[in-house]
Parts: sequence; C-alpha cells; structure tokens
Amino acid sequence: MFYIHKLSPLLEHLRQEEKKGIAVCLWYTFPGFPLLSSLFEWKHIVYDCSDLWGEPISGKNNLLSYMRQRVIVKAENRIIKYAHSITCSSQYLHDQIKRRLMGEPKDVFTVENGVEYDVFAKSNLPCKEDVLQGREGTVLGFIGGIKPKLDFDMIAEAARMQPDWTFLFVGPDGTNGDPSFQHALKLPNVIWTGAVAPEEVPAYMKLIDVGMMPYKQSPYNQAVFPLKLYEFFSRNTGCWFKSSVNGKAKRE
Repeated sequence: MFYIHKLSPLLEHLRQEEKKGIAVCLWYTFPGFPLLSSLFEWKHIVYDCSDLWGEPISGKNNLLSYMRQRVIVKAENRIIKYAHSITCSSQYLHDQIKRRLMGEPKDVFTVENGVEYDVFAKSNLPCKEDVLQGREGTVLGFIGGIKPKLDFDMIAEAARMQPDWTFLFVGPDGTNGDPSFQHALKLPNVIWTGAVAPEEVPAYMKLIDVGMMPYKQSPYNQAVFPLKLYEFFSRNTGCWFKSSVNGKAKRE
C-alpha cells in the first residue's frame, strides 16, 4: 500500500500510451508490487515464475524465513490470481502453480532455460589456464552466482578425499560471508576466481572437465532448472548433479 501514491506518474504515463493505441502489458519476474496488477487495465499480465520464492535459498528455516514466506506467498497468490498467463522455468514450479490454482482454468506453460549455443561451442577465446595456479589433473567447475544454496561442506569433503582434483568456482560471492564457503576456500585444491565478465565465461568453461551443480537438498533447489546446464553441454562437458536438482534436468 505504501508505494501506490508513488505510482501515480507511472500510471498516468501508461494511460497516455494506451490512448496512442499501444498495448500496455505487465510482466512479473518476482512476486513484488502485487497491487500493481489491479491498479491499471492491463492488456495482458504475465507472471514469469523462475524460483520457489517463498523458500529460503539457504535451506535453513527460522522465524524470519517463516514470516518472509508468508508475505511472499500472499503476494504471489494475488499475482497468480490476476495473471492472464504464467510461465515456469521448471516442471516442478509448473506443478506448484497448478496446485495453487485449484482447478481454475488458466494458461500455465513450462519454458526452461536456454543457451546461446554458438557463444560456447564456437568460442575462440584462449583458455584461462593461469587461474589453476599450476595445478594439473581433473577440474570440476561451477560457474555462476555463488550463493547459500550450494553445498560447500560437501565440496570441502570431496576436495579432501580427492586432493588431485581441482574444484573451481567462477562467479561473484553472494554468500554473505557464509563460513562454510570460506572454510572450503582454505583447501589447496579449491579455487575461486571471483566475478568475471559474461563474455569471458566461455574461456573459463574450457578449463572444466566436469561441470558441478552442487546444490543442497532443499525445497528451493527442488524447483531449480540450472542456468548453466546447457552451457556446459554446449562445450561437450559432462555435468554432475546432487540429488536435489530438478529430476528432468538430470535425466536429460
């Protein structure tokens, strides 16, 4: 309710655009600003559901995560109610949305993540071998946002068991100082490059023998369809999943 008065200039602008014959649509990619769906006569409302937003990304439940879940679920229910069509990035999310509709007829589609195949398959960028710090042997790699949904304790255990393997993490640290990530980085065969430019990702892909999807066992991760899966495949790189990742992704 607090943001409604701030939307007045936007709504007036949209009305002027509508008078010009422009179809004004609303596209949600996150269950925020739910009241916006009923403040304007939208030509079409789409809810693009890409995560199980109400579940904690770390997999840890507490009072704060419970309160957050209630707020998000209420907002999401309102968006689902007003949406004309809904897209989901995994079959798991599709099934969740269908259950919440309780038989109400509404267009719900599963649209999984894609890949710019040629960017990875035909990349001429030189391999970033220097980041391996002279290490040789098998390289297991994860590329993407490094977040609390990853099982760093498992990685640390695997790194201790296989000291000849290199566990490479490429991407920005979004763990908020997670001690389990910092602990894993103390091992000599666990390497983190930090954030890299998107156009440099194919060069790092060339280092990796086996792609990793080391997600924790959690409701949040059950809904995941990993963004990097097809990027690994476009490089003919095998990919290893934990059991929590979307079953269809694992089979394919």
